[in-house]
Amino acid sequence: MDVTKKTFPFYLPRILHDLTTCCFVCLDLEFSGIHAKTEGRLRDGMQTLQERYTEVRGAAEVYQILQIGLTIAHEDLNIGQYTLKTYTFLLNPIIDRRLEVERVWSYQSSAIEFLLRNNFRMQAVYEEGIPYISRDEEALAIAKTLERNHRIVRTKIDIQASDHESVEFLDGIRREINAWLSDEKATDDFLNIPPPRSRNEPRSPSEKLSTYQRKLIHQLVEIEYPSLVTDTKQSFIQISHHNEVKRGAVNERRLKRTEHHVLKQMGFRWIVEAIAGGDLSKLDSQSFSEIMSSPKVVEGNDTPDEFLEKTRKRLKAKRFVLVGHNSFTDLVYFSRCFFESLPERVEDFQAMIHQRFPFIIDTKFMATYKSSSTASPSLSEISERLLKVEGPETIIDPLHGKYNEKQLFHDAGYDSLRTAEIFIKLAAQQAVECTSNNTGSEDSRQESRFNPPSALGGNSTTISETDGKEPPEKRLKVAERAVRSAFAHSTKFDILAELEGNVEGSNQDGDETMAVEDGSTLNSEYETGILQRVKDGKLIPCFESTFWDAYRNQLRVFGTQEELCKLENV
Repeated sequence: MDVTKKTFPFYLPRILHDLTTCCFVCLDLEFSGIHAKTEGRLRDGMQTLQERYTEVRGAAEVYQILQIGLTIAHEDLNIGQYTLKTYTFLLNPIIDRRLEVERVWSYQSSAIEFLLRNNFRMQAVYEEGIPYISRDEEALAIAKTLERNHRIVRTKIDIQASDHESVEFLDGIRREINAWLSDEKATDDFLNIPPPRSRNEPRSPSEKLSTYQRKLIHQLVEIEYPSLVTDTKQSFIQISHHNEVKRGAVNERRLKRTEHHVLKQMGFRWIVEAIAGGDLSKLDSQSFSEIMSSPKVVEGNDTPDEFLEKTRKRLKAKRFVLVGHNSFTDLVYFSRCFFESLPERVEDFQAMIHQRFPFIIDTKFMATYKSSSTASPSLSEISERLLKVEGPETIIDPLHGKYNEKQLFHDAGYDSLRTAEIFIKLAAQQAVECTSNNTGSEDSRQESRFNPPSALGGNSTTISETDGKEPPEKRLKVAERAVRSAFAHSTKFDILAELEGNVEGSNQDGDETMAVEDGSTLNSEYETGILQRVKDGKLIPCFESTFWDAYRNQLRVFGTQEELCKLENV
């Protein structure tokens, strides 16, 4: 599904809600340029990981992310099925000039030629692209406003003597200010400066001072009339006598305007912050108004404020599993684009990524786990190889069927979808191989590689006693949701939320338990069935299992001496 700047506000709350319940997410990026490959300077002609990182870091400073593919996967444990929802976003690199933050970027001819050859529409980046602002850029915009509020002393106005039109404009402003100051009969303690044309002829209600004209007025008053202050209104500049109370009010309004423009520029970064466990406190609850009318998404009678607050808490507590293919470069660009300038040392980068995304899977590493360093299959090659592999069933949500009948490799949305599919197949296939390679006394040890910890930290989870008013099917559904929470890799917050009001107490071992009124323990059998589906290759192992120790946070970086970028224990 393509999401444009016009439809983004409509889809954002739905995406955030899907993120709260997903099994994992896949990201893929397309850039305006990539790092230039240079010959290695050390033994065997291969770079170190630090050298490769330095190259990619340098490229991320000058090139932009043009397109992002996001595939959100949901897991149905009952039938062994994964539902995939793919979104494709174009990013518009133009930033609101009112924030006074310049964004300079470059295009690499070979990269653009490659994208155009793969049917990428360059003009769509500007026509349909979604805005964004990094944490660094946001901080800079706020800092510039605060700096201006402290009335920096200037010595000259930014104008050339040869710019006769601007010189004449400023002369007219001076005359108006001087006349107002010298008028002893003036009743107003302020002077409004409207657009120039309005002094001699009718002015359209929509007419405003230009950005340049406003800048000149602010500078003129600041330099030549230090006892006065300026305040930008919708279509004019208001000049008044300086006093601390009024000055404070002007500064506060100026800061709120900047914060308002920052929020309008946030765009795709709301999704980034959701995945990274960032701050969503300033997200407007009114953006959730439309979603409240959908019974498929919202249960109960929550207001937009209540629904948003629940969504924030679930996102903050959720431990996301982030999946990508050949993820090293993507993560470098992703961090530079949405967070801050990158550290010089690769070890600092590794620690930074691990702190923000503690569980990352690189499907290129999974696909080459047992291969030599000369094997470097592309996404399309891996996808082709796995087409005939029987594995968990994957379906594409009916509303996200853009790629059902056509292959569009190097389209970020399509690549993220294929990455999700090969991830599921690779994980299931390698889990089956891992099981088949262990027999006899190894069975019990191998089984522990797929069993998750109990949903509430104990042994097995059962259903609580009820007052007998709820039908058995509903109570079974509670148990299924509880186990799904554990196996679908949600957090303890999600699990407790599902079971809220149903927990009876603790057993003698201190394990929280749930019991049905007839005394049965349905979940134990249910979990056994799920485990068998994993061993049969119909489900991937739960992310809490030790199965993932071999693959988690290992990024393949071929062409370097290390061949790997490890995000843990750095």
